[in-house]
Amino acid sequence: MFAALVYGWFLSVGLGLRVYSRRKLPRALITWWAFMVTTPLIAFLWATGLDARASHKAIEVGLFAVLGVLIGVASLRIETGMSRRLGLALLVDRSRRRRARSDALRELNERIRRNPRDANAFAERSKVRLARGEALRAIGDLDKALQLDRKNAHHFLYLKHLVRLSQDDFAHALQDILSAIEIDEYRREDYYAAAAIVYVKWGRIDGVAAMLEKQGLPVSRTHAVQVSALNAVLFDVDREIAVRTAMLSERRGSGDQSRLNSLRQARADILAKLRKFADTPSNVGFGR
Repeated sequence: MFAALVYGWFLSVGLGLRVYSRRKLPRALITWWAFMVTTPLIAFLWATGLDARASHKAIEVGLFAVLGVLIGVASLRIETGMSRRLGLALLVDRSRRRRARSDALRELNERIRRNPRDANAFAERSKVRLARGEALRAIGDLDKALQLDRKNAHHFLYLKHLVRLSQDDFAHALQDILSAIEIDEYRREDYYAAAAIVYVKWGRIDGVAAMLEKQGLPVSRTHAVQVSALNAVLFDVDREIAVRTAMLSERRGSGDQSRLNSLRQARADILAKLRKFADTPSNVGFGR
């Protein structure tokens, strides 16, 4: 009896999850009900050719299998309900963040209206616009901030390079961060690291060595910056792979799969470069 119960539960949960994962819940319910109706019927028909004791046993097994299905359906309803609640919570959180960005944009617009020469307000608005996916407007705000306040130009150029990087505009991103390096000597090390990340994402890791050696840094320091940049990009790639994989499980799309494949290839290339660095002494130059 217990085996029949477990059999019914496994059948309903396994089948239900498979069908539910494809977002075809009505079909799953039809399958469950069909199984529940046919199982006792099959058991009864099979039992008619047996003696009374065996027929009772067969019908009992069929009913326990149906009970297992009912338990499976109940557990699935609980799990799918939790999944929906989690999805709803994520949507609510996304909606709140979107509303917060809209409120922030409204406040910054008012701040700029009151003082059109507030460079920091333009810079802050560029961050909000980037979060809203408005990269071109974000760049426009940063260009305005650069016109208004040359004293903090390095900060605005750093933000501008981040916007360019989000759009895979590597050439202009590199140009912006190198301009920031020329302006601000105190943060030069940080900007070198940022430029190294641009080079790695651009697929031109040899440019890191050329840039740092041009500044007179020792090869050992160049080696460390390259490894750090590779690890930073690897972290970003791993994170995007996880997100894309989750998205792909929700919907089938050749574009998503193509992007996922290119990310996995990029990850393999980065790991190969890191292994090559590990095998290369830090006092020896490293090319691409």
